[in-house]
Amino acid sequence: MKKILLSIALLLFSCTGNAQEPHKLTIGSAETIPSAILKAERTIWVHLPETYKADGAKPYPVVYVLDGETQFQAMVAVTEHLSAENLAPKMIVVGVLQNDRLAELTFGRDMEFPNSEGKGEQFLDYIEKELIPHVEARYRSAPYRIFVGHSVGGLAVVHTLVHRPQLFSSYISLEGALWWDKHRVVKDAKNVLAQPSYDGKTLFIGMANHLDTKPSLEEVRKDKSSDSDLIRANIELIDDFSKNKRKALRLGQQYYPNDSHSSLTLKAEYDALQFIFDTYGLKFQRSQLENPAFDVAQPYTAYYQTLTKKMGYRIQPESAELVHHGYAFLRRKEYDRAAFFFEQLQQYYPNDPNTYDCLGDLYSTMGDKPKAVESFRKGLSLGNMKETKDKLDALLSEK
Repeated sequence: MKKILLSIALLLFSCTGNAQEPHKLTIGSAETIPSAILKAERTIWVHLPETYKADGAKPYPVVYVLDGETQFQAMVAVTEHLSAENLAPKMIVVGVLQNDRLAELTFGRDMEFPNSEGKGEQFLDYIEKELIPHVEARYRSAPYRIFVGHSVGGLAVVHTLVHRPQLFSSYISLEGALWWDKHRVVKDAKNVLAQPSYDGKTLFIGMANHLDTKPSLEEVRKDKSSDSDLIRANIELIDDFSKNKRKALRLGQQYYPNDSHSSLTLKAEYDALQFIFDTYGLKFQRSQLENPAFDVAQPYTAYYQTLTKKMGYRIQPESAELVHHGYAFLRRKEYDRAAFFFEQLQQYYPNDPNTYDCLGDLYSTMGDKPKAVESFRKGLSLGNMKETKDKLDALLSEK
């Protein structure tokens, strides 16, 4: 399989102003997949989290984003930022490139495009029967999938949610062209989205401003011009769902009055993933921390049980999260609580030298020099960390 690096070259300059060799920062790779369904070779772009190789057997949720040519880089930036802030898990991003987006992402015909026939069902067959199996065979992917589309891509996302809900866990439609074929997908969705089969599914809808002014959503509802047809079709879907008392689907929406059809994507992708993962990240209340009798193990265990149920697979704590909480308690001189998180770090990341650097800091702060020395030496046996060596040398030089 041909693999092409997608990279950004940065020219590095010395302090004297002499240019050095360009340094490439790679954000992903391009792959060509032969498709029997589409009778053509198809290209995808794939981004793997920085920790993918080091994490061993750990699986990752996968974001499939349509119109990869224009949406891939932004989605990579959003997922990397949110995961770095522990607001979402680290994720694989797959950019799906289009050959003929109007044909591939629409269904049936629309009177405004009489010469174009939507072949979206065939393209969804490709995604379901060829693309997803390829990604899941080649990469350590978790069973949690997210489908993202903009404009006619958003139409394809909503159509998939209505007609093939089992394919993805969460759906993000940004400025979805739900007006296509006289709002056909909105009509199809009327009585479907409240069915039990949508339990645990999430849909986020992002809408931009199409009028010269900055109207409220209520004002947009009253506008009957063709300029507002797209957003009114999305509002119709939202209203129909809101009227239904049996809400199995979790629905999020955001209107961006200061953005246009094309400019909203970056903001909306960020907001959508925050909505999907709104309970992600273990957090403690101040009142809990100030209570000496508070047992950190109980909410920790409950949180990961809940998250595992939501995601559909066993979630392993991120090392950065365990380190963060461990040092937070260590600074407060709450050694038992700090020890709990550093011991969890040792349980899940026993081959990481940083694990034993953390344990060494704990024992050193507690005044247990033998255990601190043992931990620092263990860390150095796994990796040459200068900071760890400096700490060990300082301890050994003490009289």
